[in-house]
Amino acid sequence: MTAQQAGPVTVAATRYADPAREAEMIAWIRAGTALAEQFPGFLGHGFVRSAAGDDAWHMLYRFADHEALSAWEASPQRAWWLGAAQGLVG
Repeated sequence: MTAQQAGPVTVAATRYADPAREAEMIAWIRAGTALAEQFPGFLGHGFVRSAAGDDAWHMLYRFADHEALSAWEASPQRAWWLGAAQGLVG
């Protein structure tokens, strides 16, 4: 195992959505979190916006190690969740 793979890993992602669809965006983020929470090694998440009415959503999620992150990223649950955002996020 390399030093890079030895400890917790945090992923940051920015998604863009129409500010008028804020409620849908929050629901989508919460759905993804609910799915990720069921994976071993999930440590937490967060999301912020730059300002009210901004279209950028900055999301963070953290896993215990790269192996746990890889399991989430390769999962059918995550694929479904990302697919559910078609037409919502860019």
